[in-house]
Amino acid sequence: MPAKVWKAAEVEKEIKAALAAGKSGPTLLGKEAGLGYGLIVTDFKDRKAKPELHENADDVYYILAGEGTLTIGGELVGKEAKGPGEWTAQEIARAEKVTVRAGDVVSIPRGVPHMMGCPGGAVKYFVVKVY
Repeated sequence: MPAKVWKAAEVEKEIKAALAAGKSGPTLLGKEAGLGYGLIVTDFKDRKAKPELHENADDVYYILAGEGTLTIGGELVGKEAKGPGEWTAQEIARAEKVTVRAGDVVSIPRGVPHMMGCPGGAVKYFVVKVY
């Protein structure tokens, strides 16, 4: 795959299209590109957090705008397979809650339960998934 630049107007257009389609934001570059990483922009408004865990990917978040509550660590309760190495759950037990704001960077190693919520607010963040 050649190098690529996503200009701001293009990213905003893709975010609007993804949100209109009921998604949380666009995947700019997915695992199928074979580069060992993926790029996602996530834009949540008034979102209740949903627990997840990735066995085969690390996540790095850069908070672009707004404020969210990151719940991280602990153990998934009532987990269900979402796909190979991907899990969701009803809740996370014994986790830490951290308020994240624009400019914050978060590292979530593979195998660590996490969820991002913003009840009554909004949070927009850039995700680098490392495979």
